[in-house]
Amino acid sequence: MQLHVHGISDVGQERQQNEDMMHTERLGDGSWLLVVCDGMGGHEAGNVASEVATRRIVEQVAARIGDPSPAKVIWDALVAANDAVREQAAVRGVPSMGTTAVVGWVVDGALWCGWVGDSRLYHYRGGSIETRTEDHTRVQRMVELQILSEEEAKHHPEAHVLTQALGGGPESQAGFRPSVWGEPSELEPGDTLILCSDGLYDLVDDAELFPLIGELPVGKAVDRLIDTANARGGHDNVTVVVASVGDPVLPATPPTDTRRTLIDAPAAPALKPPPPEGGNLFAPLPAEDRRPGGVRGQGAPPRPPPPGWRPGQRRGKAWLWVIVGAVAGIGITLAVALLLLLLWRARHETQSTEIEPAEDTAAAETVAAVEPVVGDDDSADVMDPAVVTPAAGTEADVQDPVEGNEEGSKKNP
Repeated sequence: MQLHVHGISDVGQERQQNEDMMHTERLGDGSWLLVVCDGMGGHEAGNVASEVATRRIVEQVAARIGDPSPAKVIWDALVAANDAVREQAAVRGVPSMGTTAVVGWVVDGALWCGWVGDSRLYHYRGGSIETRTEDHTRVQRMVELQILSEEEAKHHPEAHVLTQALGGGPESQAGFRPSVWGEPSELEPGDTLILCSDGLYDLVDDAELFPLIGELPVGKAVDRLIDTANARGGHDNVTVVVASVGDPVLPATPPTDTRRTLIDAPAAPALKPPPPEGGNLFAPLPAEDRRPGGVRGQGAPPRPPPPGWRPGQRRGKAWLWVIVGAVAGIGITLAVALLLLLLWRARHETQSTEIEPAEDTAAAETVAAVEPVVGDDDSADVMDPAVVTPAAGTEADVQDPVEGNEEGSKKNP
């Protein structure tokens, strides 16, 4: 199956240097390798990161052509690229150095794909989106958890904040896990592939991509997409690779009512907010960079996949984990409340037990404190304290004979 490929990386209208990198190559076994990386980190860091990652991915894949598991090859290549970028960041003393990456590998008419970050691969069939990669961003995570809709995500102020990147610090490395398709997408004549950085899809919506390039040769299709992004502001570097299966000219755009898209986009372009000036996942990037993308400091090396895991395997629906977490939280709260109640009751009962003997002691002290009543100088009668009864409406005060006693005076009941 013949593949016609063309790609261009453009600096855009506002950037002074191009931090994107792309590579297209037909390997020795006839397979096609397509790579797009979008660097970040500011100054010289972004373009170095994207170049290092692209080179390492190509080396890793080219060394393992004919491998029976293309998915595993892509996984290993992305992990190796991550290590290479982190090593360069340490050597150069630029901990914010990082890059995204999306890899398409066409082997025997089947498309295998892997990615880290928010660079995308689109697979069109008959002018309709067959599949598209899912961004490693905060807003995409919120869409998966049904916190945001697709439309809200496009305009969210954190639309560019990455949760993963090749290279970077603890934030991006803590959850580093490349996404790789577990099964390939079988290609058919007339299919179209588009790989791009966010400099394109920020300004050209998914619903617009194919209508802009339908019935164009692949070279002119790439030019049309880049020119459109630049005409709409070109606030970032723009990199586009277009591959057409079987025919160098792309198929015609189908009628609007039959075209399938991932989102219901308006006819006019829905622009994302311009990416803020500057650089890290949780802090502003330098002015030369393009988005707050999760790269800061040096993190731990990526964790190996668990036993039995295959690339592309999903862990289940996110909403199920949300429900399980909520139920667990309620259970823990109730358990803590019950424990506090039991402790309070035990303490109250202990205090009640200590108070009762104290009353008996006080009574005994009162009786012991009664002194003989002195009548006159010549005689004194000793009165039994048991028969001393105060007159009605009066109180009988008993004076403690010990001067300065802390108990003071006591009342005889």
